[in-house]
Amino acid sequence: MGFWGDLGSAFSSVPFVGGIASSITGAIGASQSASAAEQAAALQSAAAGQSNQLLTGAQQNAGELLNSGQSQAYGALLPYLQQGANATTQLGNMLDPNSASAQGFQGQLNLNGNAGLPTSANLPGAPQLTQFQAPNPQDVLNNPAIQFQLQQGQKAVENSAASRGGLNSGATLERVNQYAQGVAAQGYNNVYNQALQTNQAQNQTTQQGYMNQYNAAQQGFQNTTQNSQQNFTNQYNAALQNFNSAANIYQQTQQNRLQTINSALQAGQGAAGQAAGQALGTAGQLANNSLSVATAQGNNLQGAANAQGASKIAGANAWNGALSNIGQQVTNLTQMNQNNQNSGNSAYSNVPVTNNPTDG
Repeated sequence: MGFWGDLGSAFSSVPFVGGIASSITGAIGASQSASAAEQAAALQSAAAGQSNQLLTGAQQNAGELLNSGQSQAYGALLPYLQQGANATTQLGNMLDPNSASAQGFQGQLNLNGNAGLPTSANLPGAPQLTQFQAPNPQDVLNNPAIQFQLQQGQKAVENSAASRGGLNSGATLERVNQYAQGVAAQGYNNVYNQALQTNQAQNQTTQQGYMNQYNAAQQGFQNTTQNSQQNFTNQYNAALQNFNSAANIYQQTQQNRLQTINSALQAGQGAAGQAAGQALGTAGQLANNSLSVATAQGNNLQGAANAQGASKIAGANAWNGALSNIGQQVTNLTQMNQNNQNSGNSAYSNVPVTNNPTDG
């Protein structure tokens, strides 16, 4: 009869053997399912633990990479930060009106004193005029010319009187006296006028000499003043030009220093910023790569565990289905055999022999 026929004949003699077989196969299937579920859970738990370890290590590595990148970036920026601080101090000193740098150019308009103007014209003193003194009348009478004129006049009067016979008369004496007075008066007037004219001519010459000296001194004073003013103006203009030139040079030098400092700072900041950005970017990329690799490895582990767990559960389900099928067949055959025994036939004689689920 075969396997199932023999099995049916054996089970047909045992009451309720079909229900017992179904219970046994159900229990075995449940045990297989539970064991597979436990194994799948254990695989998933182990994969989760390994994934967490990978992520934790990757996070630590990423943190170290970021810290290293920040340290490199700070190291690249630090010299320029220090130069920036020094440059800020220099700029503050240059802009501070009380600093030595700002006061270094003050007071350099070099003028040689004042204009050197003369304080006085050195005018000559007042002229020494000669005071007029009237001539002495006796000196006039003692003048030889007057004496000659008197003698000649007296002779003429006497001769005229003698020709008339009145030489010694009073009239003759009176005429002689009048003539002598007239000559003396005329002579004195002539000497007086001559002396006065001489005195006036001398004083006029003295005054003219004084005026010439005064005008010469005044002109010299004006010329000296103008020359001094012109010299001072020339010196002032030259000093001012030198001052402006020095001021322009100083300002240009300061501007050049500012531009040099600013250019150096900008170039340094750009280079340091680029280096810092590259360091941070590289560190970030490495950190992201590390996290990505760890995440991918964790996902792979988790996927492998899920696949292994699913395989375990699928195998258990296959066993459970096979055992359930066997139990159901045994139950059906037992029932059929009992029914056939009641009718005189066996139901197991025509049941084909099937392979065990574990057989190849």
